[in-house]
Amino acid sequence: MARGHSNVNEFDAAASPNGLPRTQRSENLGIVTALEDSIALWHAREATTEVGDEVKRSSDRQFLKLLGIVHGYDDETRQDGTYRNRVLGIGDIPWLALATSYGREPSATDAGEHTTQFFPFWRSAQRADGTRASWFGTFLFGREVDDTDGAVATHVLWPLIASETRERGDDAGWHFRFLPFAWFTQRADAKLSVLPLWYRFDDAIEHQEFFIPFFGRHEKKDGSRTRTFVVPPLYVKTSEAERSLERTEVLWPLTKFESHTEGWTRRVFPLFSASREHKRDHLNVGLLFDRNASEVSSDWLLWPLWNRASAIGEGSRTSIAPILDLRHVFAPKVESDETAFLWPLASTSTKDGTTKTWFFPFYWHYDNGKNRSWLHVWPLFGTSTEGDYVEHSTVFPFFRLGANADGTHTESGFLWPIAGTKRVGDHKRSWLLWLWHDTEEPTGSRERNVLWPLFHSETEVNGTSFWHSLGWLLRSETWNDDKGNLISADFRFGGFLYHSHAEPDRTTASVPFLYKFTRTGEDRELRLFHLIPVRW
Repeated sequence: MARGHSNVNEFDAAASPNGLPRTQRSENLGIVTALEDSIALWHAREATTEVGDEVKRSSDRQFLKLLGIVHGYDDETRQDGTYRNRVLGIGDIPWLALATSYGREPSATDAGEHTTQFFPFWRSAQRADGTRASWFGTFLFGREVDDTDGAVATHVLWPLIASETRERGDDAGWHFRFLPFAWFTQRADAKLSVLPLWYRFDDAIEHQEFFIPFFGRHEKKDGSRTRTFVVPPLYVKTSEAERSLERTEVLWPLTKFESHTEGWTRRVFPLFSASREHKRDHLNVGLLFDRNASEVSSDWLLWPLWNRASAIGEGSRTSIAPILDLRHVFAPKVESDETAFLWPLASTSTKDGTTKTWFFPFYWHYDNGKNRSWLHVWPLFGTSTEGDYVEHSTVFPFFRLGANADGTHTESGFLWPIAGTKRVGDHKRSWLLWLWHDTEEPTGSRERNVLWPLFHSETEVNGTSFWHSLGWLLRSETWNDDKGNLISADFRFGGFLYHSHAEPDRTTASVPFLYKFTRTGEDRELRLFHLIPVRW
């Protein structure tokens, strides 16, 4: 369908008080299909927005546009100062075009930029801050100039071969690379050289030199740290002046000899390990004997036969594994006790008024002495107490029943969680999976499901309701405000076989190919295929 028109949005164009924006728009389309501008020979839009004394303009012109993907030519200017024009482009990607020019005008916060390219042979970019770059054959040859720090860079087969000079800044000097063979950097305060298998870096702070993978040395020139390695991790030597650290490692981490101001370490894994640090001694022999001791605690282990641990103020524990475990028996002042036989099969413990007893897996009892307890004789019987709430179960999980003294919290279940009821205050819930489910909230809202998604409904206290049946084939929605006044009502059958929508001032109804619209105080409208309007 061919069409062309130009219009002005009368509301936006009217004078606006208080400096609010007003906008004028125009649009011209020529020889377009029913898909509007998805397939077009010519399409142009323009818009002008005035905000106080400031005027912003935008435009969009397209020629030979196909399905929004292929553009024979388009020219676009946006109100934010960006612009673009392309010849024979694809999509919205700037470089997927035969010829492209795009950029951003200077603004109060940005210097602006402009880029031109003839894909894939040539590309040029320039910014108002002095940065300029040009590339030939995409990545074959390029040159970049930055007036801010006097940088000039030349690239061949980027990034393999490059030469760069900088007059100012932290990287002032000369840089050259020819990957993967050589990389040289010379600054006023540092030098870097990289060749296959060899790396060297020097500046006023440190020296690094590596002959990969056989030898390496890293040295702080103030003498605070030095590290030397030979065929790592075969041999590594480290020294640090701050902690007077000296460390030698052979076949790291198996062998380690270290000393420093806070202690020392000797390790030949897995035969022997000994260390002293922060007033704590640790000794391990053959992974079987282990001793860990400090001024306040000690732990002895002869694995797997014997273990003893003690701490000042916390008692002790002795285990003759794996048959018997006695805790605190050598510390009578500790108000707790624990005995275990073939732990964890059977155990009993008392601490701070709390009792725990179990005979796995048939019997388990817990009581904290503060009206909270659980008792289970699995799987026949169970009871629990939480404050004033008591719950019983018989032949778990077939039946369970719980309640508190005043009846504000009740619960029952059969083959839980398949069927059950629960009430907490004004909150009520009942279910029979998956056949039925009902929930009622203290606010008055309610939710029901019958063989969901066969039927589902929700109601609110203000009259708002929602229900649907057979999934979404049949559904109704009504929305009210806080005072119960209608906001909108919506009804659908078979998806879009029939659809009606009502609000206080308008109603709509539609079936396939036919659409009817009515607004209070205005004309009615009937459309066929949403394209042919009839008003009366």
